[in-house]
Amino acid sequence: MTASLIEQVAQATFEQRYGPNMWERMSGGTKQLEMQGAQVALKACLQPTDKMWSGLARDIIMWNRFPSPTGAALHEHLRMLGKEIPQWLKDEIQNVDHVPPKGTVAVCVFKAMIYAELGG
Repeated sequence: MTASLIEQVAQATFEQRYGPNMWERMSGGTKQLEMQGAQVALKACLQPTDKMWSGLARDIIMWNRFPSPTGAALHEHLRMLGKEIPQWLKDEIQNVDHVPPKGTVAVCVFKAMIYAELGG
């Protein structure tokens, strides 16, 4: 991965959170931390590790192949596997009896991969 691609992703995500033109105002240390996060995100997209595709992301994909992949079914599936359900997942896919949108599921798989790589 090129440093320029990493910096572009870091800048785009940083400015999405904090506003346009904020990247240029940040210190080198802040930029370095943002670039490390961007590198992990790009790695998840381009070169996933075993850690990234084996844990919660895999469990979400397994649930999504159920005949009726409702939020309640996901929560039950993860509890039966003995997995702790992270708060961000509880917020994204609630413990209710309806099937969440495909985009939401995709975002959750991506987040699970990122958090797995970050160790959280």
